[in-house]
Amino acid sequence: MRIAPLSLALVLAAVSWAGSASAQSAPSAECRRDLLVADSLVLKSRDRLLAAANATLAVQCPVWRDHVEAARKASAIHGRCSKGPERVRIQAELDETASDFAAQVKSRCKGAL
Repeated sequence: MRIAPLSLALVLAAVSWAGSASAQSAPSAECRRDLLVADSLVLKSRDRLLAAANATLAVQCPVWRDHVEAARKASAIHGRCSKGPERVRIQAELDETASDFAAQVKSRCKGAL
């Protein structure tokens, strides 16, 4: 099975987010580290999504579940460490990604998140 067009768009949004996340200044050394972790989570998840794009649902479903978790974790980090309109935008993108992939998991995979 191929990754849905919506999923691919969300992957591309995650890449866009990752670039802007590293440009953000963080208020503390802990937040700077955590933002790098968030960036790494999303990029690693994106790579796994792309690698599983032509795989069966049995392979894709766990990757989608992991992507939901990565997006949720990254959103929480941004909620704590980012500031201003970028924080709102990035959190909204990550939350939307998590919701969209959770819906895909629910509709196409056995069992919910």
